[in-house]
Amino acid sequence: MIKPGSQVAAFRLPLSLTAFGSIADVIEHLYGAGETMLRMEGDNVAIFAPADGFGERNPELTLPEFDPEDGQIVRAGTTGDKFDLVLEFPHDQFAPVAESMLQWFTVHGGVNYIEQEVRSPEQDSEFVFTLQKKSGLTPHAARQQAEAKVAELERQLAAANLRIDELVSGTAPAAALTSETRSSAHGVKRTRTTEETTDDDR
Repeated sequence: MIKPGSQVAAFRLPLSLTAFGSIADVIEHLYGAGETMLRMEGDNVAIFAPADGFGERNPELTLPEFDPEDGQIVRAGTTGDKFDLVLEFPHDQFAPVAESMLQWFTVHGGVNYIEQEVRSPEQDSEFVFTLQKKSGLTPHAARQQAEAKVAELERQLAAANLRIDELVSGTAPAAALTSETRSSAHGVKRTRTTEETTDDDR
């Protein structure tokens, strides 16, 4: 009996897209139906048994014929919260698609990336097609960068407001108050605080 969550198969990339799409059929034929788990890292692909175990096996299996013009999955992996999948296509097959995409980027005045909303009549969900320069930030990375900058500005603003409240209420530390007073009086008239005395004051 196969333990739920245990590894049941492993493959080595590259794999054609057609072959990769047939993995689920092969697993269902050999072990049974169920929501198997997939892990891809580098050129290794591992299949794990469903968490609730396998169901009934499918006794029939029909594998697709080899297509020399099929694309290849050559490498996959994760970097932080980003999943990278490297595909290779025959040049003659992908060249028109790539040329069309580059023209689309140029016509729409793309600088870093451009997005196009797509909706299929056969599905209820909408999709966003993104074309991005390799050297540029992804929309997600740009948003994270902007959010981090806003958070830092909000922190600085909160600290400045707290400092103003302390100065107005007189609860600011004396040494800090002297420093602020000197800074604000720079180039005008030197203002003395209660922490500073001169011979005349004595």
